[in-house]
Amino acid sequence: MKLRSCLLAATTTALLLAGGCASKPPALLTTPAPAWEVDFQHPISYHKSMGDDLLIVGTTRHLQALDPRTGERLWRLRNVNTNARDVYRVADEAYLLVNDAAGGAFDDAGTHVVAVARADGALYWEAPVVNGRVLHSTVDLAGQRLYAVTVRRPHGDDSGLLSDVLPAKGLFSGFQREPELVAIDLIEGRLLWQRAFGEEVEMRPSLRPGVGGAGARAKARPFDLGLYHPPFLVEDQVCVTYAGVHCYRSEDGVPTWSDEFDVIDDDLALSYPAPIVNPGLLIAGDTEQLRAYRPGTGEPLWRSDDLGRMPQLLDGGNLLIARIGGRYFDLEDEEWQARGRFGVAAVNKRNGNILWEYDRVRRSITNLQPVDAYLWFADDEHLFALDRLDGSVAKRVPHKLGEPPLYAVLNRTRQIVLISEYEIGGYDLETGTLRWYEAYPPPGPGVWKRLAAALMTASGAVFKLGSNIVAYGNISGLDHESVIEDATGYVGKKLRSAGEELGAVRGFANLSGDTQYFLTRPRGMDDVVLAAVDIQSGKTRELTLLPSQAPNLVIDEINGLIFQADNTRLVAVPLSR
Repeated sequence: MKLRSCLLAATTTALLLAGGCASKPPALLTTPAPAWEVDFQHPISYHKSMGDDLLIVGTTRHLQALDPRTGERLWRLRNVNTNARDVYRVADEAYLLVNDAAGGAFDDAGTHVVAVARADGALYWEAPVVNGRVLHSTVDLAGQRLYAVTVRRPHGDDSGLLSDVLPAKGLFSGFQREPELVAIDLIEGRLLWQRAFGEEVEMRPSLRPGVGGAGARAKARPFDLGLYHPPFLVEDQVCVTYAGVHCYRSEDGVPTWSDEFDVIDDDLALSYPAPIVNPGLLIAGDTEQLRAYRPGTGEPLWRSDDLGRMPQLLDGGNLLIARIGGRYFDLEDEEWQARGRFGVAAVNKRNGNILWEYDRVRRSITNLQPVDAYLWFADDEHLFALDRLDGSVAKRVPHKLGEPPLYAVLNRTRQIVLISEYEIGGYDLETGTLRWYEAYPPPGPGVWKRLAAALMTASGAVFKLGSNIVAYGNISGLDHESVIEDATGYVGKKLRSAGEELGAVRGFANLSGDTQYFLTRPRGMDDVVLAAVDIQSGKTRELTLLPSQAPNLVIDEINGLIFQADNTRLVAVPLSR
């Protein structure tokens, strides 16, 4: 029989404790006293951790930096318009990069990138204004360059003809804009080159709500490049995968080669694999096939047979291992959906031949977790271990979770940990036996359930050991710790997914990778509780009653604090122990 959660709430201060009817008594909770709180002059748009010594707060008018331990304001930049993805750091450099946008209600007519000192906000340099808003970027640390992708005025309405009469969004629906690639010198901020992509590409509704207000679908709203992987670097080129593979000489932006094919599958974000770069070999994928090239010239080497949607691709030496199918969170209907046909396949890296396929997977599939000679994953009923060389089944045991798992990870005690929407369980690596289990059902419908899904996914993705983690649609090659901002806004359907293809992997920083977080609302209570489960032991470490009903929080494990914003007020409370 599948496990079910237990409700042990009897008073307004009792917390839901789950996990096989845990023997521990109900925990009596009180809201922890704030470590500090700050009231800002203007409403808070976002806040994000930039390490253990810096907390960035963006208001509707200013960008400010606080000491996360005390709340002391370290510096302020006036009249800077940013969202959470517009502020990032480059490795261990002493400066932050800020994309300051301007122009109208959506602030997306132009962007100038500035570098400011982490310590005091002093200006290092300011790049010239470029067209549009920066939506993707990657850094070449060796060459000291920032490669950014901008889109001019990426806002509007994606409804088609007769959208008020026909189902869905009507005829010829969708939203397209032409990206531009920009290269900026990281030492002085000089604009090195700017290159139009040459064609319009499909965009998706942004996580940021439209001007119509948070939580409601505005007629016109912002869009982003979240359907695609960020730019990547290969052999003195910068390449993008917006409509196949398109590469440009990194020195001056001159196009070098391209191969056009479809990477968009039913508006699912990042449902094609991130490119794999080896010396003299580039592997890219479309909605069904893998393709190999000589990266310097774009010479095609081989193309695989159809495999299906491949959101995860592992480099296994002479093999490429593809996970086929995945689970996606529908933020409009607030539920997880399994999409695609499900299975695992191995492809010969030298010639693209399919070496083996395993398709006896039912209705769902987690990410693939390599452990020694095996590939571990789960479907809606079973935990599997496949031999990576021939695809034979080494283990297939019922996992007993009440919901299909979203993640399979390896912890330090060499247990496979499965995580579903509200459950977590540890399994013996030798036998597949369930050793421990906890469950924290998410809050009811509404913005808290969306945030619960985002937090569950972000913390789950952080500790996936040995997997190819891809940051969601914004930054590649940077030390980018971004909160999943504006989870309350309308963002369209089926655009966020579990595993590598879900974004904001480093969200809710600073996360160590030892803890899985769940948001839950005990029966009979209006308050939301944060539960922190140790993935090594399965024990619940912290149970923290959140101080505000506003679903806007950042977790800082290093300093032991939770930062929660509500309008103009930012409160820091200790993680309960």
